Amino acid sequence: MDQRAPSPLTMRSSDDRLSQYSFDTADRIARATLARFTQGVSPFAQVSAWSDWAVHLAYAPGRQTELWLEAIGSLARLGRFSLGMVTQKEPDAPFKQEPRDRRFDDPAWEEAPYVFWQQLFFAQEAWWHVATQQLRGMSRNNAARVAFMARQMLDMYSPANMPWLSPTILGRTVEE
Repeated sequence: MDQRAPSPLTMRSSDDRLSQYSFDTADRIARATLARFTQGVSPFAQVSAWSDWAVHLAYAPGRQTELWLEAIGSLARLGRFSLGMVTQKEPDAPFKQEPRDRRFDDPAWEEAPYVFWQQLFFAQEAWWHVATQQLRGMSRNNAARVAFMARQMLDMYSPANMPWLSPTILGRTVEE
């Protein structure tokens, strides 16, 4: 039997000014402030999805090997392409642009060094597509959430969005 003394907070009367409602207000203010920074997306949902993915990946040595081989294969293809840029006039690009992706439609993206940045981005995109596929035991919703967040992070750092890596942005800046 627990013989601890009751807490002063639990002994309050119902007309006490420091009622539970003032604490609820502080909680609501904290959640509203966090929602402003996260655009209403729950940080818990993001962390739990990434944790679900990471924990299941940690216990999947076959999948880890597959991802290592995918990364090594992509690096080899990029290396071959880079060597081809030096020795050939127009080597075949190892990674293709998705039909719905219009960020790299400017013909300037086909010239060095921009084509290398483009291909490096496409290689990362392909790797993350494989890496974020659902793992055995992983929640389907978390797999979709992780794949979506990975695509959003990649898109945020796309060379088409970086002023110093985009020939389109650099060309327009020079013109103006």
